[in-house]
Amino acid sequence: PTSTLSFMEDGNPGESPNSRVRCASAGTRRRVHRSLENFDESNTLKPILNSPRSVEACRRQGLAAEEFIFRHPESFEEPNVSPEIVQLRWRHHEKKRREKLHWATEERQQLALNGWQQPKSRNTSGGAGNLSMSVGESSAALKEQRAMEAI
Repeated sequence: PTSTLSFMEDGNPGESPNSRVRCASAGTRRRVHRSLENFDESNTLKPILNSPRSVEACRRQGLAAEEFIFRHPESFEEPNVSPEIVQLRWRHHEKKRREKLHWATEERQQLALNGWQQPKSRNTSGGAGNLSMSVGESSAALKEQRAMEAI
């Protein structure tokens, strides 16, 4: 017998219904682990990533998981834009997308190597309790550094 997966509507507060699935035949629940290690570039269901290390890696790099999703060349088509320009735009976007995915994946690997653990604190206010990054790890500083390197 085949089992079907259906998305649950209940779950933890603040958790997307799509981050948990129910196996209809067994009635069991399991969390769908979405990490940079098993990233599906065609997945558009939220959350794109829910692994604490992957989420932290993206935060440290100043990236949103949505930036890693593949876009087809046709999504760059506009009226009065030649196919050559569409391809040029798509190639540029794809190169940048892969670079960002690479940066986030490298950051996640560093977190794992350094033994990073998700803070046990439930403080989600974004206050001073979350300011554990050094200036060198600042997302804004990394973005600015990349922009300067691109020039």
